[in-house]
Amino acid sequence: MTGLGSYIEYPPSYCGGILYVNTFGGKTVALNSHNGHVIWMHRGGRKPSTPAIAGPRLIVSSHDGTVTAYDRFNGRRLWRLKVAAKVESSPVAVGRLVYFGATDGRLFAVYVRTGHIKWAYNTGGRINSSPSILGNHIYISTYAGSIWCLRRSDGHKIWDHYLRRDVLRYESFYASVSTDGKRLFTISRSGGIYALSASDGHVIWRSSVNSWGYSTPAVAHGRVFIGGFDGRVRALQASTGRVIWSRRLGGRFLGPAFVAGKYVFVSNLERQTYGLRVADGKPVWHLKIGKYSPGIVTERHYFFTLNGIVQAWHGRRSPQILELKRRKLAKRRVTTAPKKRSP
Repeated sequence: MTGLGSYIEYPPSYCGGILYVNTFGGKTVALNSHNGHVIWMHRGGRKPSTPAIAGPRLIVSSHDGTVTAYDRFNGRRLWRLKVAAKVESSPVAVGRLVYFGATDGRLFAVYVRTGHIKWAYNTGGRINSSPSILGNHIYISTYAGSIWCLRRSDGHKIWDHYLRRDVLRYESFYASVSTDGKRLFTISRSGGIYALSASDGHVIWRSSVNSWGYSTPAVAHGRVFIGGFDGRVRALQASTGRVIWSRRLGGRFLGPAFVAGKYVFVSNLERQTYGLRVADGKPVWHLKIGKYSPGIVTERHYFFTLNGIVQAWHGRRSPQILELKRRKLAKRRVTTAPKKRSP
């Protein structure tokens, strides 16, 4: 367990035994994933984002308008780009380029090695969300109620779609766009859940959380998992939007969920973290700590980022294993119960 002194709004990234964590207080920290020791740390502007791993480089965005590349092994600064807006968007690195949005409405493609801008596209709407990549397409949502699809290689617009809240108002998006390879999923700030075609942007289905919505959807097992400010977590069928289950846990869900095997994990703003069964939403695990996105899972460990604390859970003590042991113990108690004597 390692305390970082400020809350962690978005999950860390991981590669080769090192965790990379941003804090809202402005720290970027590289942690040894085995023991939690700090390898290196930098301070700067607020960072409600996830660092992007690009080979030997770590790309970090910040509210102060900077995007910085560090040597991810020793923390040496390699380059820094300054834009005339806040950068809350988590960067996404693919090949030679890294992509991110800024609150002035521009979506950037920057060379990983040099920090030079390859292209920048002005969407005309504030961007707080993070880009999503599918092949040579890049998708971004905006506060202006629009979702854009650009060609990743040169920034050419393929399509854009403005979504209406009602006849007088457009929607507004804080959440990022998730994809299953065919469809795009996101939620508006007014709580509208949308599934769009990834190829042309037409709306396939829509639903609602009946409250404010900020949580980027998690997509797995043919389902879309999403929390709202109504205190519920929902699982919707990805193809139709049908509600498979809806579980009221209380509180307000702002950060995205993450799915690990048969379980989905969520944290609310009231500092409660839950592990739910993917199948039916039944809570099987609960921690009285946590606030935004609960963390990530690797091949051996769970890493939970809870109220500025990073916790590592070994696979043997993981929520799945604990639930399996509980079931086995309950079954053993039933099978070993003394039989009644026949009269």
